Amino acid sequence: TGCNNVTLTWPNGTPTTTVAESVTPAGILVAAWRFENAAGRFIGFSPEFPAVSDLQAVTRLDAVFLCVNAAGSMSRPALVAAPAPAASVAPAPAPATIAPPPAIASAAPIVLEGRGQFASQSITLPRPASVVTFTHNGTSNFIVKSFVGGKEDLLVNTIGRYQGSRPLVANQPVTIDIRADGAWTLRIEPIATGGSPAFSGNGDAVSRFFDPPSSGAWEISHDGQRNFIVWARCAGGDTLVQNQIGATAASRVVSFRLGPCFWDVRGDGNWSLTPR
Repeated sequence: TGCNNVTLTWPNGTPTTTVAESVTPAGILVAAWRFENAAGRFIGFSPEFPAVSDLQAVTRLDAVFLCVNAAGSMSRPALVAAPAPAASVAPAPAPATIAPPPAIASAAPIVLEGRGQFASQSITLPRPASVVTFTHNGTSNFIVKSFVGGKEDLLVNTIGRYQGSRPLVANQPVTIDIRADGAWTLRIEPIATGGSPAFSGNGDAVSRFFDPPSSGAWEISHDGQRNFIVWARCAGGDTLVQNQIGATAASRVVSFRLGPCFWDVRGDGNWSLTPR
């Protein structure tokens, strides 16, 4: 199975069933997911249960995840700069390949650097699901917040030097607010695909997208002294896997929502997430 991030070109208000019917061969589409920034969650469409799906219609240039259980293709309207005259012939559909595992086209990263307090202009993310990596070489507070519409999220809140990554998931422009006493950098790029469920690292980190495994036991470790928070963030919803202070050496059963998924880890030491 796999999911692809696809930009739709149908007119505003097109029923999602029309999108589903464009995927061939019939029956390979498992689900379609679109992130709703205002609600802070994904909404989805299931071909098996269309009447109770909450993604009932799409708009032009929507970015959605199409999840399939076999290789296939999708025919969508060609993207044109302006509407064609009423008497003209509509352009022929342009094929779009859909093949598991997911493959998202690369997008140029966004890099900013500065010193001290700073508020960015509105930033359009490279992809709706992106990751931002920060560095800071100061000795006092380093606090970073993101603002999307009326929603505010605390990304980083630490003292002194910092290097780590945090997720940024939004379909709207983002403003970054930084409080710092030293030089800092930030780099925003799409969350990469092709990851595996097992994940290890140091400090704050975001994994690649991966296809979620079946529910099962996981070994979880952390040798830091502060908060250790682990989220499995999936198209079907988020699961809080671990939330405690200090060192950890434990195991627990983890149940993932419908994928694709990525890990969102916050810690101050070395850590690992390993399926048993």
